[in-house]
Amino acid sequence: NVLGQANFTSSSSATTQNGLYTPMGLAYDSTRGYLFVADSDNYRVMVFDVATIVDGEAAVNVLGQDNTYVQVNPETTQSRLRSPMGLFYDSDGNRLFVVDGNGSNGSNNRVMVFDITTIVDGGAAINVLGQTNFTSNSSATTQSGLYNPVGVDYNAATGMVYIADSGNNRV
Repeated sequence: NVLGQANFTSSSSATTQNGLYTPMGLAYDSTRGYLFVADSDNYRVMVFDVATIVDGEAAVNVLGQDNTYVQVNPETTQSRLRSPMGLFYDSDGNRLFVVDGNGSNGSNNRVMVFDITTIVDGGAAINVLGQTNFTSNSSATTQSGLYNPVGVDYNAATGMVYIADSGNNRV
């Protein structure tokens, strides 16, 4: 099957409920059958119900943008994204970690954490890593700062979050 296109011979970018524009990362919730897709140049994370999948199916939810699926504004707020890239789904805590890194419209230099117990279109993140608040996006070479993060992983046993911080050449 294919998501983001109607079939395997199409390849156009789209800002719709069933289209994608530069997908960069994936995470999977096996309990609900949800596939999270970082739709980087649409500044959003699309949520697809792939328990029963069909070609070109529409997303069931969107994070990082309003629920219109056609409005795309790169921003630095608690509910908006600028360049989602890497994703990690924490099944124990029911959280989605979203790297909001460096893209065509700048960088937010952060990792957003969403509680997805109940997914709400355009819902607000519950935490931010790499910034002191949800409206800051400065790059930093400090113990708590980030500079162009690209990937994230989480170890539920230890509670440790691992972030590939490419601009600082570190994890």
